Amino acid sequence: GWVCGRLMASTEPSADEIVFLNSIAGAGAIVGTHDAATARHLMKRYLAAGLDADAVDQRSDHQWTALHFAALSARKDEARLLLEFGADPSRRDAQGRTPADVAREGAHRRPNDAEQYLDLARLIDAASARP
Repeated sequence: GWVCGRLMASTEPSADEIVFLNSIAGAGAIVGTHDAATARHLMKRYLAAGLDADAVDQRSDHQWTALHFAALSARKDEARLLLEFGADPSRRDAQGRTPADVAREGAHRRPNDAEQYLDLARLIDAASARP
């Protein structure tokens, strides 16, 4: 939270840190653990240092990006920030699913939260339609 954000904001990201974050779809760690203002500031710094908003989590066979993870949990604010910083909404995982597809699947898995998932899918689809 706060301490991590302050430390990340006050130091230059090292090359090793960027390599590690890219190996775990680390853009999600930045947008998912900080308030929106801090996340925007950190994303600018880390993208400039080489963070890839579309990096695939190498720890699993799913080949998910941070945007796929945001879609899995219907985290619309995180998805919006990732899209703002260039995450590719059309990026497909190992099964050929886009983040919007993952959100739509969430609507079927969790019917009580279906509208939240479908709203996120629409946001991602709209981003896919932009040139």
